[in-house]
Amino acid sequence: MISSPPKDASFAAENYGERILALGRVDGRQAGLAFNASNPICYYNEDLLKRAGVDTATLTESWDNVIAAGAKVRGLGGDISGMAYDVHGWPDGWLFEAMIMQAGGSLLNELGTAVGFDNEIGLAALRTFRRFVTEGGMRLMDWDQSRQQFGAGLTGIYFASPANLAQITGLVGGKFTLRTTTFPITDKQRGRIPTGGNAAVILARDPARARAAWEYVKFITGPLAQKIVVEMTGYLPVNLKASGPEFLGPWYEQNPNARTPILQIERAGPLGCLSRRQHGAHLARPARHHHRRDAGRRLARGGLASDRRADERDDARELSARRCRSWRGAAGASRPFLRFGRRAPQPRAHGRGRGAWRRLRAREGIETEWWDWQGRPRPRLAATRCGRSSTALGCDPDATRMRRSTPAPGRGRCRRCSPPEPGEPLRLAVP
Repeated sequence: MISSPPKDASFAAENYGERILALGRVDGRQAGLAFNASNPICYYNEDLLKRAGVDTATLTESWDNVIAAGAKVRGLGGDISGMAYDVHGWPDGWLFEAMIMQAGGSLLNELGTAVGFDNEIGLAALRTFRRFVTEGGMRLMDWDQSRQQFGAGLTGIYFASPANLAQITGLVGGKFTLRTTTFPITDKQRGRIPTGGNAAVILARDPARARAAWEYVKFITGPLAQKIVVEMTGYLPVNLKASGPEFLGPWYEQNPNARTPILQIERAGPLGCLSRRQHGAHLARPARHHHRRDAGRRLARGGLASDRRADERDDARELSARRCRSWRGAAGASRPFLRFGRRAPQPRAHGRGRGAWRRLRAREGIETEWWDWQGRPRPRLAATRCGRSSTALGCDPDATRMRRSTPAPGRGRCRRCSPPEPGEPLRLAVP
């Protein structure tokens, strides 16, 4: 179970808004406390928009305004793109979620058991994405290239994370005037902006350890630590005091583009991959976004320990799948598909069914293997090498990843590359 931090109602009211607290809430319970938070914002090239005659004061009041502004910028000609909303190239579904949630929708239904955007909101989002290209002058390119294009002054409007502010500012240099503004909202009543980041969770059961952990959590979510975090990342400060004159106030005056995230803090909402009923914290890990739908449930069930065990199992499955796809058996026969904790089922051989595979295995001496739950092979025979000798690394560049074999009797060589002698069984290599 997750240990609850000591109660400190006055501290919570003075330091955290309800939207920030909701980011770490699971099934009505405060399971974590956000210390990093990020939601998408709009960057724009003020010089290009002024040349195109765009009123920047009303730029993000609606998506129609954004598309119309992009069309005007694209009309300047040359290699200039009107806008960039890289939903097609973003490494996860964040920008897609943003378009659904700003219209009052959600990726899942209230119970988290079915798709929640199979409706007019989802259809409107797809139509808007299409309009970005057909009307707004958006070019389809990789998201890294899109950011570089904007930094080079060749894109008018660009949507991205506030964490990219320092990088984009460096790309721009002094080529044009860079500005940021809030994310457009279609549904002014229910619209939210998906907010992701990191949450601190106290797992200690011992009261003394829990109290010490709570003191640390209060520090990293406090105004001083948030000042350090925001100045380094450009993220949304999670502490109400952090944006005051004693902390981030002077920095915001020197960097007005960094102030935009706090202007939309009341629109912050948990990622749509968790149900609105759960209001759970997003505990995603880098490059493992397919775990998001389970993060809140795992946290509620058993904390990070069960999450880690699930990661190990998923890593083992991915490793075994790669081995199964990349390794081929002898005589062109596919290697048996891999399972965990049991013998692998027999695949078809040369399209002739399982009986043909069994006959081929008996004729050539091929043996299958056992694989444990972590994807590690348990070979029943010695692994083979290249065809030079049992002590050489071999001619295959990948040979260093293979185990050494016992040479064939009386020959002092490996059986991997050399053809078998008459009557000598043919065996599979084990990675």
